[in-house]
Amino acid sequence: MASVEAIRQILRAAGVRWQATKTWKASRDPEFVPKMRRILDLYDRSAAGQLPAGARG
Repeated sequence: MASVEAIRQILRAAGVRWQATKTWKASRDPEFVPKMRRILDLYDRSAAGQLPAGARG
């Protein structure tokens, strides 16, 4: 595994710089909350082993 310093040097050589997020973009989708809850429920059920292999919910 590369050290943090090695990664920093590689990124710097490639012209990539760290930039923290300055703004937050909220979804304008009126169905965002129900969709988010469904996805999070699928994650939880999958992690608990409650979905059969290959299930799509």
